[in-house]
Amino acid sequence: DTFSMTVDSHTPMETLNAFGEDFLAYCRALPNDYKGDKCGWYLREIKEATGLVIEFYTAQQNNWQTGPHYPRRHELIKFLKERCEHYKIQYFQPTQRAVVTLPENLLVNM
Repeated sequence: DTFSMTVDSHTPMETLNAFGEDFLAYCRALPNDYKGDKCGWYLREIKEATGLVIEFYTAQQNNWQTGPHYPRRHELIKFLKERCEHYKIQYFQPTQRAVVTLPENLLVNM
């Protein structure tokens, strides 16, 4: 299971490392839910020169596709949000792509 989040590019690397270590500690503290040694995070990309995309991956125990998967992920996301607030990490909504089409009668010949 993977998910990503975009944080402000001005976030110090030391802060990101501490944030990542908190994520790993969270996974390791719940051995009935996660395989802690198979969870991790990395910086995936620089987004539009203003953000850093962090990719998280979790190895959930056997029943990850059943109902317990959703409450686990919910609690993990709540934990990460709390850690962002603790470290004062500014995070952003994912980019929403849109396709804009205009009716042909609005096009003007130049």
